[in-house]
Amino acid sequence: FVSDRDGNEDIYAMNADGSGQTRLTDSPGNDRELAWSSDGMLIAFVSDRDGNFEIYVMNSDGSGQINATHNPASDTSPAWSPERPQIAFVSGRDANTEIYLMNPDGSDQRRLTENTWHDKDPTWSADGKGIAFVSDRDGNLEIYVMDTDGSGQTRLINNLANDMFPAWQPPLQPVKAVSPKAQVVSSATPTSAPSPTAVQKPSATASPDTTATAIALEEAQTRTQATALAQALATVTAQGQATTKAQEAAMPSARSTQEAQAAATAQAVVEANARAIALAKTQTAAA
Repeated sequence: FVSDRDGNEDIYAMNADGSGQTRLTDSPGNDRELAWSSDGMLIAFVSDRDGNFEIYVMNSDGSGQINATHNPASDTSPAWSPERPQIAFVSGRDANTEIYLMNPDGSDQRRLTENTWHDKDPTWSADGKGIAFVSDRDGNLEIYVMDTDGSGQTRLINNLANDMFPAWQPPLQPVKAVSPKAQVVSSATPTSAPSPTAVQKPSATASPDTTATAIALEEAQTRTQATALAQALATVTAQGQATTKAQEAAMPSARSTQEAQAAATAQAVVEANARAIALAKTQTAAA
């Protein structure tokens, strides 16, 4: 990051949590616009320490700082290729700002855009095959794209407003699909029964000894699971049979009780009828 905490703009580094803040540049000029190389080993930045803005390159710890552009015009906006050691940048060396390309040591500087207007803000596609940039060549600032050799320059936006600061989307990370190597089938089993364990199949690249061991282990685990399930089933069956026998044993007793209650009710009815008949006879005799 850039900070002027020491009087002028310098480049610092820190950990993601803000700790370990370290000053990387210490010059009388202003150092800014830093850009990391794709491998994280180098940092390109802009500095006016030599009288005008030039692009410098240094190691990630601040050592080995070199002036890469060495031009009396202003050179700014370094952008690293994600695929090769190349830096795209903007220079005003040809009377207007154009986009150039060079190696990290400043060699092989070549112009990618060439027109009488201003081209700036280069940014690389994630695959390193394209560069988006901003140009006012058609009257106002619009976003264009081109191949890395400067060919195929194409306008992407066409409206009367200014469009600036292009940024490429990084490649989307593929979602890893879960491979159903084993399926666990659930059923209504007693809580005391062990749950089946999914056994991983040996990989195709395993050695013969490893494959044989894995198969033997799988067979042993399968036999153990089968035995446990059989024991659990036998327990449930025995419990069911015992319950059935107890219910059957209780049924005669229940029938006997019901029969006794019915007999008692019938006897009570008979006795009541007898008493009624005796009372009627007594009343007739008295009359």
